[in-house]
Amino acid sequence: MYKELTQSLDETSKFLVRRGTNLKWELLTSSATIRTSAHPILGHDPCIKVIGPCGNTFLIYEQSTIYPSCSGFGMPFLELICESCTLPHIESFYRDILEAKVSRSSLTCNNGQVNAVIVCVGPGQCFIFRQVTSGEKLIPYDGYHVCIYVADFTNTLLRAKKAGLLYANEMNADKAQDLDEAMKWKQFRTLDLRGFTYFEKCMKIEHEIRSMTHTSFMRPLINRTPIPIPPPVVSLPDVVGPPSKL
Repeated sequence: MYKELTQSLDETSKFLVRRGTNLKWELLTSSATIRTSAHPILGHDPCIKVIGPCGNTFLIYEQSTIYPSCSGFGMPFLELICESCTLPHIESFYRDILEAKVSRSSLTCNNGQVNAVIVCVGPGQCFIFRQVTSGEKLIPYDGYHVCIYVADFTNTLLRAKKAGLLYANEMNADKAQDLDEAMKWKQFRTLDLRGFTYFEKCMKIEHEIRSMTHTSFMRPLINRTPIPIPPPVVSLPDVVGPPSKL
């Protein structure tokens, strides 16, 4: 589940109607899916629930002071459902390998309490890994990935290498298995969400871990690849007059 911010739910609803999109969407007066008192960004404010063609669920909220974002708009959190046995290893990956700020929490979900690991991945942004509830179905990992920028790039890579976490995706050219290769591409990849202890059933999400010197660091995320608009064609009136002299 993704959570996004917009200026106006009313304008967003009108946009979805005008566009006539195939997306399934509805206006919710209460987002009772997630709640934790420790994190005010997970509230019960009205939102628009949108389900994409691949089954991804987006909750679109209005921007406000309780939904902080480094650029005013964006995704305050990404919710991922996992088996309860993977939570300690997920926590270890972010705490021990990436040295991110990690906390344990108990969330109200589907009228019950579930355990969760909340990872701070940027100003006003977090990953929420929560255990699957009864009746929910875990969706198999299909190869999606996330990009993360770290300040201590070298030591982060060395910790990942020591834990045996470096991953080379055959679909990408940036295969980094040591520091020299990672410095060349200014990034490296991992797949297993675990710390230094091997765990066979660990959750898998490809992480593209980038240096802050990467060319995409801090690039604008709104209309970052706008559709090119050709220049207007101007028709000039025919001018009748004497021939020009060379």
